[in-house]
Amino acid sequence: MGDKSNAYQKYYFSRQELSRARKFLEYILKEKLHRPAPLGKNKSLIQEAITISFIVTYSKPFTNNDGFGTLAFDRSKFSILHVEVHSKIVKLRNNVFAHMSYGYHNVREHQRFTMISSPLIFIPREDCIVLIEIIDKLLEMVEGNILRLKEFAPRYLWP
Repeated sequence: MGDKSNAYQKYYFSRQELSRARKFLEYILKEKLHRPAPLGKNKSLIQEAITISFIVTYSKPFTNNDGFGTLAFDRSKFSILHVEVHSKIVKLRNNVFAHMSYGYHNVREHQRFTMISSPLIFIPREDCIVLIEIIDKLLEMVEGNILRLKEFAPRYLWP
């Protein structure tokens, strides 16, 4: 029963994160944050915050964690474009926001300190639309697994 309970929790929390990620994408599209913002404007700070939040939230189910395991991204159920866009987002999470990989950050010397800056990142409109398609398909698959494993839900997740 433990394995099925863990599986239920993995799908349950994946649904939460994917749903939240979808809301970030909807906001990005609504507020037109899918193209580069002028530097130095408040909009660029909001764009950066929302974009980073989306990337981290979307990637959570697909990254190693100590709790429930990772959500499988079955490439055979998605188009090549879907796989490419998904991989690009997870790679950004891994190389830019979760870890500081060489080649993704700019290092500049200043008189008293070294500044490390992340690249200016935005998610193009076309990728936002593809990501919404991916999330919708993933949510459908996750929901089916939640229903299948509902009897194994831990008490604290009961409605």
